[in-house]
Amino acid sequence: MKCQSSRKPEAWSQTWEEQFLLHSAHRIAAVSTPFLCAIAAFELWNICYTLWYTDFALGTLSSRIYTSLYVILLAASLASLFLIRRWARRGKPRPVIITQNLYAAVIMLWSVAVTAYDQRASEQIYVYLLTIISVAILARMRPAVSIPLFLSAQALLMALLPVFQANPGDNYGEYINSLAFCLMSILISVCRYGSDRERFHQRMVIEDTNRQLQEKSDQLAYVADHDSLTGLRNRRYLGIYLQELIRSCQADPRRQAAVFMIDVDNFKDYNDVYGHVKGDECLRRVAQAMEAAWPHGSLFRYGGEEFLLILPGDGDLPCGQAAAALCRAVEALGIPAAQAAEPVTISIGCAVGPVASESAWDALLRAADRALYQAKSQGKNRYSVPQGCGSL
Repeated sequence: MKCQSSRKPEAWSQTWEEQFLLHSAHRIAAVSTPFLCAIAAFELWNICYTLWYTDFALGTLSSRIYTSLYVILLAASLASLFLIRRWARRGKPRPVIITQNLYAAVIMLWSVAVTAYDQRASEQIYVYLLTIISVAILARMRPAVSIPLFLSAQALLMALLPVFQANPGDNYGEYINSLAFCLMSILISVCRYGSDRERFHQRMVIEDTNRQLQEKSDQLAYVADHDSLTGLRNRRYLGIYLQELIRSCQADPRRQAAVFMIDVDNFKDYNDVYGHVKGDECLRRVAQAMEAAWPHGSLFRYGGEEFLLILPGDGDLPCGQAAAALCRAVEALGIPAAQAAEPVTISIGCAVGPVASESAWDALLRAADRALYQAKSQGKNRYSVPQGCGSL
């Protein structure tokens, strides 16, 4: 096992710590369920065997003590199983971890008691050794918990071994063996905890890096698809949108689109009078006003002071209402035009038809451009839409 440092990384945030606790709680709940069920079943077997062996009389002190120890561990196992599963289902990691730590303390004290009491008839300490190794491998405890727990159990065992021996003798071998297992268990527990934190840290770093890359990718995609000045979608995205529009019109013969060619009136004069900085601010405000006035369809910055609104639909399209709403919204901004007595306005030309191919789109765009020219020739701040395009 590669032992990673269990020191808390300085880069860890409180969020990461909380997520690590939740991760540990899920792992504890997954591992503890079969383990605790096996312990409970084994202790139930020990109880039944002891009762059968003593003809259900428990006539000796040792049988009563062993049965009591079996009942204690059975109760602790079932209680821990219930509490760990309950807290895990509720998403509360700290109670799960506390319950695990308490159970680890109970089972280690239980193993010390059984091992010490066994010394009346045997010098074997395998129950204690098996228990501490199992706890080190299966439990997920911080070093601040595991080290004192293992050392305390070891000190208690060394103190109790001669107490229950009929003829206390040289326990050097038992002390050395149990201490070696204790230190090995501490090493396993500390390394495992450190490895868990290191793996979790690496996973979080990878997830954080992937999230940053995704955010950067989204930002780049936004920059590529949107006009930097107005925030509207640009001509690059218009090509992508057009392919989708063509496919939808090919799939449904009733599908058509209204194309609005929009131009800011006398914008060259506005730039000459107020400068390009004011001109950019004017375009931003015009774009925002049009988006708010008619949020249906897709609005693009087509180039310079020209905008494009595409309104797809299956039936009659509200071209008149849309164009009128856009004109009113821009005029209502009250931005002084090159002739200060008048506000900045827009003119709109609209064409309607199916867009089943790129050639059909080009024809529709030319028709909208001609309609725009017609609107401007009639005095500007006007719109030209096909006959019958008015009602929703």
